[in-house]
Amino acid sequence: MLLVVKRTLGYFLKQMRQLRGFPQRTVANSLNITCSTLSKYENDALQPNVQTLKQISSLYKTSLDRLTGYYYEKYIKRLKGDKLFSDIEKVLEELNS
Repeated sequence: MLLVVKRTLGYFLKQMRQLRGFPQRTVANSLNITCSTLSKYENDALQPNVQTLKQISSLYKTSLDRLTGYYYEKYIKRLKGDKLFSDIEKVLEELNS
């Protein structure tokens, strides 16, 4: 049994902003949007368009894969095919039963 916490686009947007130490106002001003709009992106109430995502990834100096969480999804899929990972999953299943 694999415990995977679903991370949303908003989660990754907020995490990246905080990791870079940017206040919402600074990011919003750089993107020519309101703080309210940025907050909606970060809380998954509104989805940024592709152009805005490109601007954000450039501002945060990261790839779109990392910004959107796709990088992490690929990593989890690779782990699932690993024998050690499979063994750990089996042990966890036994412990939970």
